[in-house]
Amino acid sequence: MKIKLATIFVFTYILTGCVPTARMHAQCGTMCTGWTAGNWINASWVGYRYSAGTYIQDGSDENPTSTDLIFDATNAPPSVLVASDGTNAYFRMQVEGDPSGQRGFAQYMWIVEVYNASNVHMCSVGINGMPSGGADDYVFVNSPDGAQHINVYAPHPTGMRYGAVAGTTHYYVDFQVPICVLTYVTCIYGASLNPQQPPITDNTPIKLSYGTSTSSQSINKDFAACAGSNCTVDFATLSTATFSNIQNGSLPVQLTAFSARRSREGTELAWTTVSESNCLGFDIERSGDRREWIRIGFVSGRGSSNTPGSYEFTDVDSREAAGPFYYRLKEIDRDGRATISTIVEVRNESSAPASPVVVSPNPYMRGTGPIDIRFQLEDPAPVFISVYTQAGELVSRIERGQLGAGAHIIQWFGAGASAAGSYLVVLTSRDIILGSQMIHITR
Repeated sequence: MKIKLATIFVFTYILTGCVPTARMHAQCGTMCTGWTAGNWINASWVGYRYSAGTYIQDGSDENPTSTDLIFDATNAPPSVLVASDGTNAYFRMQVEGDPSGQRGFAQYMWIVEVYNASNVHMCSVGINGMPSGGADDYVFVNSPDGAQHINVYAPHPTGMRYGAVAGTTHYYVDFQVPICVLTYVTCIYGASLNPQQPPITDNTPIKLSYGTSTSSQSINKDFAACAGSNCTVDFATLSTATFSNIQNGSLPVQLTAFSARRSREGTELAWTTVSESNCLGFDIERSGDRREWIRIGFVSGRGSSNTPGSYEFTDVDSREAAGPFYYRLKEIDRDGRATISTIVEVRNESSAPASPVVVSPNPYMRGTGPIDIRFQLEDPAPVFISVYTQAGELVSRIERGQLGAGAHIIQWFGAGASAAGSYLVVLTSRDIILGSQMIHITR
């Protein structure tokens, strides 16, 4: 009897512990080997941007300066860049101070966190600068749970480098990893999540968060896309791209604004783009729960264009429905690749506020004090306010972190220094645009 119990225990352990892990690894195959660092000359750098088309602008100063990402609008505008040659992914960030150390790099980390289009953190890649007398500097790929950690290249300068930015006193930090390593690590990690997430491949829509770290293989020092060492990145404002798009030398469609409102005809959707690259058109998708999506229409794009474009679509099937409804766009390239937009929400007239964002005074006369931005939250949420010109240029970002449910007023003090004209004020939280309103500034 004791032997039988022991046997049952052993088989129970195998069934509940080892087999799922084995299947997970079998599903992902074996990791590619025999990596050879790509030639840096193949890195055709593309400046990573906000979804509105403007360059990401670091919002804080950090010490030491080798960990301080910097935006130089005059001499070298892109502060963070990305490239791909189809086999390797290349990453670059500008820092204010010299990042060198005795073993190559100073004892810090320069990191890019890779997210999918659903804003799920899938992996981190970066450089770990080691102390003098210790192990060599290395380039790594790490899963967010730490279960998968691969040291890709070592020692310096294999797969990593730094140098002076021409015409400035700043420095660039570059590193690269094979895309097949990203695929393997994110396949195993993605299979462990609920719901499961597909791996990062050459054609997977991704978002990138650049930053630096002092003690762990995740960003904790300086974030490129928000201010401070403990800030929250608003992924609704970041561009979605694929390594294939990047290899072709451009990011996909740059979406300036995406809005939805109820009317007698149904739900009226409107969106604008700053530029488009190889754009076939837009699938319009609707959901009642943000999990299951259905395609409800298609609007043709403009191919490749560097001028702003405007689009409209009316969902007549939602006319009699109560809602709420969620909408998103799937931008489809002519080669079949797709990129998912942020999500907008609409409610029926009885449950929706008259205007989710109210800006006053409007019009605003310069020199008369700050502008009040009023809004209401149904639930606690982190809040970001972005102000854009009509051309889609980001002129101001306000981060307020986690706010409680209820009514709020945030003041924009930058209006007095803005040129006369019309501006779009956009309120976002997590991956949802909560509302927007146009404001007119007079002399």
